[in-house]
Formats: sequence, C-alpha cells, structure tokens
Amino acid sequence: MTNATVESSILPVFYYNDLLASNIGDEIGLNLFEPRYQVMCRGMMEDPRFLFMPNFENYQCRIGDVGFIIRLSSLQDRGQAWAIRGVAEEMVVVDCMWIQPRSNGLHFARFSRLPPQMKPLTRQEAQAAYASLTSHGWVQPQLTPAAERDLVPQVRLVHRELSFSLSSASAVKKEDTQLLVSQNCGHMCFLLLRSSNPEPAARLVQQTLGFLPRYTDQDIPYFHILPNAPMSTGLSGVLEQLEDLVCSEGIERHVATKAVLRIPSELRLCGMGVDAPMSAHFPTATLTLYDDYTGEEAATLIEESLPYLPVSADQALRSQQFADYSRFVRVSIGASTLFFAPISRCRVTLESARATVAALVWRLNSLRLCIIQRARKIGQGPLAALEDDAARLVCEFIASKPCGVSGGSEE
Repeated sequence: MTNATVESSILPVFYYNDLLASNIGDEIGLNLFEPRYQVMCRGMMEDPRFLFMPNFENYQCRIGDVGFIIRLSSLQDRGQAWAIRGVAEEMVVVDCMWIQPRSNGLHFARFSRLPPQMKPLTRQEAQAAYASLTSHGWVQPQLTPAAERDLVPQVRLVHRELSFSLSSASAVKKEDTQLLVSQNCGHMCFLLLRSSNPEPAARLVQQTLGFLPRYTDQDIPYFHILPNAPMSTGLSGVLEQLEDLVCSEGIERHVATKAVLRIPSELRLCGMGVDAPMSAHFPTATLTLYDDYTGEEAATLIEESLPYLPVSADQALRSQQFADYSRFVRVSIGASTLFFAPISRCRVTLESARATVAALVWRLNSLRLCIIQRARKIGQGPLAALEDDAARLVCEFIASKPCGVSGGSEE
C-alpha cells in the first residue's frame, strides 16, 4: 500500500526515542534500515510524507499522542538502507493506529491537525494543571481493560457534570467529554479536548487553567478542541437488525446470519474499542465482513493489525476471544487493506447504518412493489382499482427507494 492510495490524513509512522523535531520547520536526517521502514520509504516515492512520533516507552502510539508530519526533501536508496532528509511541516494528534498487513510491522495512523500556534505545557505546568483540574470536577474514569490499556492516553479526564450517555436501549452512544493529556513528547505536554458539546467543556477548562500566567493571552491556545466523531452505533447491532429483516421473509436465522455478511452496504467505520473508542472515521473506506475463518485464523489477522488487542494466554479467555474474533471486518480503501478488526469492537456512522437498513428493506420489497404497479398497468385484479394517490401511499408504506440504489420498481 502506498501513501497515495489512502486518505491524506493517514500516514506511516516512524518512532524514535528522542525529539528529532520539536517545532514546525525543524529539519531531520535519517538512515533507515529496518524492514518496516524500508517499506515506508518505498511508499514515500509517491507521497513524500511520514509521521514522526516521539516515543520513550514502547514504540507504539496511543490515542492523543502528538507528532509531526515530515515532508521529504531528499530520498535515496542505498541498497541496505534509505537515506532521507525532511522538514517538519505540521503538528498532528493521533486518532487511531494500526499495523499494515504484510508490511514487516509498519504502523499507520490516522490523525487530526493541530493549530501551528499551539504551545505545549512544561512538565511542571502540566502537573499544576492536573492538580487544578482534579480539584474542579475532572476525574480519571475507571481503569481500561488490560487488553486495551496500551491504546488509551496515559492521562484521560472526564468532568462529572458533562459525562453522559443515552440509555442502553438506544442504538446511539455518545462518548463522554474527555480531556486528554498528551505526554509522549518528552518534556512537552499537550491538553486536547474531545466533546460532543465542546463550548461548555471549553469554558470549564479555561476557568480551571486561567491561573497559568503564560496562558493569559487568549491568542495563544493552551488546549485544542479535537473534531468529534459522527454519531455512531455498534456494527453488531446493525447486523442483528439486518438479520431480523431477512428472517421476517421466512429465512432461517443461521442462513440470515450468513446472508447479511454478503449484502453490499454503505457502512462507514467511525470508531473501534469498548472503553475508550478510537475516533476511527474513514469516510471512503469499504468494510468487508467475514465469518468463514476459524477463530484462531481470525485472531492471527486481528492481532497482527491491532497490537493492543492481543490474544489472551489464559485458555478460557482465549477460547472466548476466538469465538468473538471469528466474525471480523476487513477495512480497505480501494485495493489497499488497512487492517482487520473484530465486528464486536467496531462502530459505524449512524447515517450509514440507516442507509444500509433502508437499502435492504427496499431490496426485500421491490418485487412486491412491482406486483402492485404491474396490476395497475394491466388493469386487472383488486390492486388495479387503487387510485394514484392510494397506490403511492401503499408503495411508500412498504418501502421508499433510498438514494443511490439502482434497480427495483419505480412508478
């Protein structure tokens, strides 16, 4: 997969345990010999950019980690290594991360851009800010399950007054307002706010951190509001709804379960995870659903793609994971596979879920609509007696044709 085949906000990641770049405009030079970075360099022959991610811990970025887009000024293949030079052109924050299949372990990340005038907090200022935040209603949520602990930010705060979610009976789940404290850049720390209702949350942050003398000037942002993900729903729930529609046609459940995985859909991924979902919004990515692999085969694909979802060593938990991972999704853009993920961990946009359900309703009922229209055209039988308005109402009650769906019945 080359960088040019994917969205502009997706780039390969280069990790280093030093601040090779700490400001926009900084120049760097590297000799890369690791197999995964040689894969990265070959891709940069088309898109001359990569994401430099400082990491002093485990060479694996978390949600909320801050790094720099490096644009190459020189790229040379020297046989056993690649010599590159480049300049830091933008500062960004990681939304989600994965490993490209069959790339010798090359990490990719989807990111959001940070304003160039944003300034970091020092470690001492970050400690003072944390103390002030926790004394004004900001608290750390429950510990993340061990399987996902390497994914979430090191410090993640929610405010008691702003935390909310819809009832469990609803298909829509909104994330809590979260304030992330990014600490991967050594002595530099960044405050990042994500909220479905950012204005009151931003006011609370401003009130709490107004004591910081260096940030009394409002022209210098001391925290950044991240773009919020679209309203979403669990992929598992959407598939159950599609199965129910197929079963209503007299099809047995096990057949319906297989059938919905083969139905072409416009489902769009926008999140992954359980405790702290990644903002994995891929507007142009295609989801291909699978359930014909063994649990162990599926787990191998998923573990390669998403290292923060490892297979448990405990036999009982391992069997449970295999059962869960046996239904999985391949996320791809064009012919390029981005990663594999368990269906149970995926969230899709509510808009795409509604469109997919509406398209299936139309396909299941289009023949019924044809019967009504043919009877009226021939002029025989009780359906032929329907007036135009009545026929239109009946057809609209049965199913309305979704935008973009070809074929079927039209008056």
